[in-house]
Amino acid sequence: MRWMKQLIIFLLVAFMVPITYGQQELTTDSQKAKDFFEKARKAYNSRQYEKALQYASKAIQKDTAFLEAYLVSAEIQMFLDSDPKAKKYLQEVITLDTGKYPIALKWLGNIAYRANRFEEATNYYEKYLTHKDDPKIVEKIKKIEFRKKLHDSPDTLTIQNLGSGVNSVNCEFVNAITLDNSALYYTVKPQDTPNERFEKRQRDEDFFYSVKKDGQWVQPRPVGSSINTSFNEGAMHLSPDGTYLYFTSCRGMEGYGSCDLYFAERMNDTVWGRSYNLGSTINTRHWETQPCFAADGKTLYFVSSRPGGKGGADIWKATLKDDESWSEPENLGGTINTSGEEMAPYLHPDGKTLYFSSDGHKGLGGTDIFMSHRIGDSAWSEPKNLGYPINNKGDQINMIVDAAGTKAFISSKDSTSMGCYDIYSFTLPEEYRPEKVSYLKGYVYDAKSKKPLKATFELVDLESEKTVVSSESRKDNGRFMVALPTGREYALHVHREDYLFYSEHFSFVNKPAEPMEKDIPLQPIRLNASEQLNNIFFAFDSDSLMPKSRSELERLLKFMKQNRGLEIEIQGHTDSIGTAAYNQELSKQRAQKVYEYLSENSVPEHRMTVKGFGEEQPVATNKTEEGRARNRRTEIKITAILKE
Repeated sequence: MRWMKQLIIFLLVAFMVPITYGQQELTTDSQKAKDFFEKARKAYNSRQYEKALQYASKAIQKDTAFLEAYLVSAEIQMFLDSDPKAKKYLQEVITLDTGKYPIALKWLGNIAYRANRFEEATNYYEKYLTHKDDPKIVEKIKKIEFRKKLHDSPDTLTIQNLGSGVNSVNCEFVNAITLDNSALYYTVKPQDTPNERFEKRQRDEDFFYSVKKDGQWVQPRPVGSSINTSFNEGAMHLSPDGTYLYFTSCRGMEGYGSCDLYFAERMNDTVWGRSYNLGSTINTRHWETQPCFAADGKTLYFVSSRPGGKGGADIWKATLKDDESWSEPENLGGTINTSGEEMAPYLHPDGKTLYFSSDGHKGLGGTDIFMSHRIGDSAWSEPKNLGYPINNKGDQINMIVDAAGTKAFISSKDSTSMGCYDIYSFTLPEEYRPEKVSYLKGYVYDAKSKKPLKATFELVDLESEKTVVSSESRKDNGRFMVALPTGREYALHVHREDYLFYSEHFSFVNKPAEPMEKDIPLQPIRLNASEQLNNIFFAFDSDSLMPKSRSELERLLKFMKQNRGLEIEIQGHTDSIGTAAYNQELSKQRAQKVYEYLSENSVPEHRMTVKGFGEEQPVATNKTEEGRARNRRTEIKITAILKE
C-alpha cells in the first residue's frame, strides 16, 4: 500500500512545486540560496530525494528565512513518510510568515490527522480555513469528530498476541475457528528469509491450523497437500461443523481467472479430500476471493470485483440449491457495499451478524472492521465501525468471532508482532457481540450394527419453519458438530437413506444455549423398527395439533413419500394424569390427527394405522413434570415393508 501512497504524493508534489513557487517571487534575496533551491527542486522531480534534501538544507543555510526551501524540505519528508521531520520545517514556515503559505497549515493538519492527534489537526485546519475556502477540509473536520467518537472505547480492552504456538516471523492471517474453540485455522505468507516452517523453495501462501492444549495454542500443522499446493492458497473459511473447507487458490490456467474459489471435504482428522473449483457461476475472469460458508449449510458469502457491483471489490452471496448447483450471485447492496473496497466477510454462526472490512465507510484510516445485522431475508442494518483500538490508522482486514460471541481474533502488525502480521485475540465489547451460539456434537451410528454413519442434519426454527443450520456427520467416523443459536425453539432432524429419521427438540427461548454432547442411533428400515417424533405438539388436554408441529409433520410426510413401500402404525402416548380410559382415548385421537395430516397430503390411507396406548408404556417417571412431558409423545412403527 505504501508504494501507491508514495506514487500519489510524488505526482502531486512534482506538479505542485512549480505551481506553488513559480507564480510567486521567492522569499530570499540570496542568489546562492536561489541556486541551491533550484537544484533541490530538480533533484526532487528526478526522484533524487537525498540530494534534494541536501540542496534544500544548503539553501536554508544561506538564508534562514527562506520559506520555499523549508516547504520543499517538508514535502520531501512527507513523501518519505517522515512526518516528524516534515512538521519541524512546516512550523518554521508558519513562525516566519503565517499568511504567505497557508498550505503549511493544511499540511500540519494532515500530519496531526494521520497521527490521530485530532484536536491539533482541527486547530491547524481551522486556521487554514481563515485564509482559504476548502470544502474538502470542512468535510475532514467533520470526519475528525466522527473519529474522535470511535476512539472512545473501554479502557479494559486488551489485545493480546497469541504467541509462538501460532505466530512466527512470517505473516499470519486468521481465517476460522471451530464451534468448540478447539482448532484455529489461518493463512501463512512466508517472509523473504527461509525458516523452520517452510523449505527454501516453498515461498507461496498456505494454510495451517493450531489446536488448543491446556489452554494454549500449540505448534501449527499444515492443512495438507491436497489443499496446499505450489500455488498460492489464502483467505479460507471452515464450515462451522468442520466438514468443508472453502478457500481461494491461484492455480493459473486451471481456473476461470487468476484466482478462484475452491472447496474440499474432510476425510478424517488430518486428511482432506480432493479440492474442487466452485464453477463458472461463482468464479469469473474477475477477482473472486475470501469465501465464508454460512452455518445454514447453503449460503456462500464472498468477495468479487465482477460487473454489477457498487465499485471496487464488493461482497456477494450465492445459495447452494438442491441439485448442488449454485444460484446466481447477488450483491449485498448499497448498505454494505460502497464505491470503495469491501472485503473479508465473516457471518457469525448466529446467521445474523456480519463482520467485514471496508475503506468506503467512515473509519479511522485505511480499511476498518465493521459489523451489520441481517434484517429479514436480505436487508442489512447500517454498518457500525468497531472503533479504536480494534481499528486504528492502519489497515484492519479480517476478524472472526467465536461461537459464544465473546472472543474475537484479528490479524495486525504492531510493536509486539513477531514479524509481519500476527494473530491477536481480545474480549469483544458487549455492543459488538453477536447472539451467543453453542453446539451439539457427538456421532451418528447404525443402531443395529453400531457402525458410524454419514447423515444429514437440519436445524429448523419451529416458529418460522426455516432451516437455520444444515450439516452432515463425517463419513469416516460419523462425528458431527451442529451450531445451536440462542433465543429460539428448534427441531433437529437427522436422516439418511434406508433409515428412519431421528428427531430432537431444543428450546432456548428463556435460556442460553449450552454445549451438549449426544450420540445419535439411526434405526435401519426393518420390520417393527420404531422412532419417536419429538417435535409433534398438541394443545393442553387436547388433540389439536399446534402450529410448531408442522416441521416434523413435513419431515414425516417426506419420509413416507420417499419410502412408498412402507406401512406404519402411528402411536399415541400420554402421561398418567386423568383416568386410564380417558388417556387411552386422547392418545388415539392425537395419533389420528397425524394420520389425517398425512392422508390429506396424498399418503394412501392403507399405508397407515392408528393406535392409542394411553399411559400404558411410559418411558420416564410420572412423578415429575419433566418425566410426564417425556411420556406425552407420538411414535411411528414399521408394520410392513412391501415392494414399491
